[in-house]
Amino acid sequence: MDESKRILIVEDMEATREGLADLLRRWGDRVDIFDGGGRALEYLQAGPRPDVILLDLPLRRDMNGWQFLEVVKAEPRLRQIPVIAISGADLTPEQRIRCNAEEFMSKPLDLQRLIALLQQYGFPPPGSRGGATKAVPRSGPAHGGPLKAVVETS
Repeated sequence: MDESKRILIVEDMEATREGLADLLRRWGDRVDIFDGGGRALEYLQAGPRPDVILLDLPLRRDMNGWQFLEVVKAEPRLRQIPVIAISGADLTPEQRIRCNAEEFMSKPLDLQRLIALLQQYGFPPPGSRGGATKAVPRSGPAHGGPLKAVVETS
């Protein structure tokens, strides 16, 4: 039986979306990705339920992350899915609370905090299901490149 956890990433920046997906897959998680809120909502209503949603708030596609969250939190079948909102924008503490997500992370993402948050929602430590035992990004928004390269250490 496959016991890996499922994460839905809704992020319009391709490098961030693909880099996060690659990293999380290396950690042993199942990852579904969408570049817009509308398609992600269609998937949520028809597909398997993710264990966590990573959501970019300032999406530039069909609906932004704020609108996506409003719909998700209004639907009884979806409202129990924890949402970790992410943004490169400088949000006030009031805006962070108002977004109605369970957690908020600023870009560039602190991967140690992301690991801790995922564990809080029932995810095992990275690599405990056959993925990389420890993954450290060598590039990313803070380094000026996509979040794709990881280093596996024992």
